[in-house]
Amino acid sequence: MRQWLTNVCRHQRLCAVFALSWLTGACGADVTFWGTNDGPASSAGTSSTGAVSSGGEGGPCVIDVDVSYSHACAIRDDRSVWCWGDGSVGQLGDGAGSKSTVPVRVSALVAPVSNVTTGNDYSCALSVDHELYCWGYNEMGQAGANAPKFQAYPFKLPPFGTASSRVVQVEAGCWHTCARKDDGTVWCWGWNAAAQLGDGTQNSRNTPAQVEGLGNSVTKVALGCAHSCALKQDGSVWCWGHGFYGETGTGKGAAKSVIVALPTQVQALANGVAGVYAGAKHTCALKKDGTLWCWGDDSIGELGDGGSHAIHYLPVRATAFGEGVVDVFLGTDYTCVKKTDQGAWCLGFNANGELGDGTTFARNAPVLINPPGGVVTEIAASLADWIDVGFLGGVTCARTAVGTLSCWGFNNHGQLGNGSVGTSVASPSAVNMTCP
Repeated sequence: MRQWLTNVCRHQRLCAVFALSWLTGACGADVTFWGTNDGPASSAGTSSTGAVSSGGEGGPCVIDVDVSYSHACAIRDDRSVWCWGDGSVGQLGDGAGSKSTVPVRVSALVAPVSNVTTGNDYSCALSVDHELYCWGYNEMGQAGANAPKFQAYPFKLPPFGTASSRVVQVEAGCWHTCARKDDGTVWCWGWNAAAQLGDGTQNSRNTPAQVEGLGNSVTKVALGCAHSCALKQDGSVWCWGHGFYGETGTGKGAAKSVIVALPTQVQALANGVAGVYAGAKHTCALKKDGTLWCWGDDSIGELGDGGSHAIHYLPVRATAFGEGVVDVFLGTDYTCVKKTDQGAWCLGFNANGELGDGTTFARNAPVLINPPGGVVTEIAASLADWIDVGFLGGVTCARTAVGTLSCWGFNNHGQLGNGSVGTSVASPSAVNMTCP
């Protein structure tokens, strides 16, 4: 059955993804990457050599980074966007349609950018003028209306919502996108088979629709592969979409309801939440007291509860991280945090070196990340295609306080940005970023 789905859906990833989910029950500037870097030869394309490091680690100039399972993008301190990895469907935004093992500039995006996000085979960016641009794979409308199936260059999305409100945050899931506006509303578009758009339907759409039931007091939105969550001003957390693994935190799962059609409060948390974060199959909330609470799939210890290796439909305390957590970053089956002692720690899935500890052993206890450049200020963890028959591994990147960038993990498309392809890296590896 798995091979049949692979053959039938070879060019329709969404078909394979959602079908397997139901049939199998599974459904800056110096950058360092870790994880696997080898992948199908059919998607290799031609390596680009248009950007090379000016020497060594390229200098500290990265101020933001995000990574998907096959490509990554970063913002330099001149507010330009640079991407690397798989570019076969336009996700690098350089028009080449091929992979690049080093960062290439999204030169058509001339507007200075404040936020970049990467989904599965597509990318989006928010300009400092609060305008949205997307590019790459667009079969389900995740890159916006009027854009072709493969959008090779950034496409500017038309305005939506009230004319007086501005977009202040954009986030990409696997194949859906959400934007938060400064009037506290949330708008989503793209793939919607699991009701992850929160519009009361399961119909995919290429234009933004306001998420129902959230009102106008949202302060943060977080997207998993097929679920979404929002944090409101009163400190409450609301989630919707795919709930088979308990990732919506509503107490509903495989035995009750796979789909949570509209935003539902994670009542077990009450209020007092400072941040919400979504992984592929799990979700976490950081409370104002510095404690971390997580729910969803814990099959590889990613919830940090000591390794129960069970599905949790309600939040459990991530005791492995202790107190003093100040920021959280979730990938596919692994979790990373920053703490008040300035340390960065990860646990969970590590088959391709995603945790950056030099090994490929899964961890129930956190391991310390030590990228070049010192104190970690941001971690980017790939959601990967957890329900895709082609998923092989994840990628992690870290940006330091001095602007250096490193990545590690899976590298089948050159998504580590270090000039190589095909070799997984289990320790932080400097990204060959060209700096001004």
